[in-house]
Amino acid sequence: MEDGGQYELMIQGFADDDRAKELRVHVESVDFTSAREAQVGYTLRGGGESIRPEKPGESVRQGGDWKISLRTLCDLADYGSDVPKAVAC
Repeated sequence: MEDGGQYELMIQGFADDDRAKELRVHVESVDFTSAREAQVGYTLRGGGESIRPEKPGESVRQGGDWKISLRTLCDLADYGSDVPKAVAC
């Protein structure tokens, strides 16, 4: 996760949330918009349903690794039952 150390409570909220634990992601497309950013088309599966987010996700390159962007994780927090959002959301 982008700047993951700063958002530990939100990440832990996902790890502890029963609804969020059921989510699975199927990546359908990746469009590299720069050497550091990419748009990611994906579908979530949860509770036997497919959930297509309203907009693509984002990935950022940090320290040589591709990570989910904070903005995308903020959007995903709505699918949990008790995931606290970071103030930056």
